[in-house]
Amino acid sequence: MSVLGLLLKSKVEPHSQFSQDNMFVIDGGYLLHAVIWPPDATYDKICNSYVSYVRHHLGLNTVVVFEGYESSNSTKAAEQ
Repeated sequence: MSVLGLLLKSKVEPHSQFSQDNMFVIDGGYLLHAVIWPPDATYDKICNSYVSYVRHHLGLNTVVVFEGYESSNSTKAAEQ
């Protein structure tokens, strides 16, 4: 997790409740680190794992942003 992510996470109470009108926007790259792929991973199973993780931890009012990386020199290119 990024330094900013760790800092933000440290400011949230572990069992805090969010109101229903909250919306979460997360970077799709975060899911690469947060979700453990099933041993017999297929694209379908990985996608279902991501959706289950987001629904369980963040709820239905969540947007996941998958951005493209134009440069192969980007530090994020390997994750893409």
